Amino acid sequence: MAIAKFDARPWYREPWPWIIIAGPASAVVAGVALLWLAIDSNDGLVVDDYYKEGLAINQVIRRDQAAFDLRYRAQAVLSEYFDRFDVPNGDSLLVVSSELEDAQYFTQPYWTSTHFKKQSDASGWNPKPCE
Repeated sequence: MAIAKFDARPWYREPWPWIIIAGPASAVVAGVALLWLAIDSNDGLVVDDYYKEGLAINQVIRRDQAAFDLRYRAQAVLSEYFDRFDVPNGDSLLVVSSELEDAQYFTQPYWTSTHFKKQSDASGWNPKPCE
């Protein structure tokens, strides 16, 4: 009787171990990706005091209903533009320009601008807590 001779190849040259390893390996990769998303993303929908927020929503609904009853509408559009200028004497200026448009109440856009000058140090800054 003849003994059959098998061609012995190393395990890493066979396809089946890789197919079996692919499932758990993809689960590990997906888990790492989800962990990264959980750590990096903002939990914006979570509120610390959900009961207080729930009570406040009733006030908002009442306010909206009162505005609807009085036929108030909010169709105004506010656009703000920020510009920074360096003037020849070395100062830096920040100009905030606001444009308010409302087709129902304005015949033309309403513009206003506010100018801020950058200070070289914090000598004019003296904040105090609210009492």
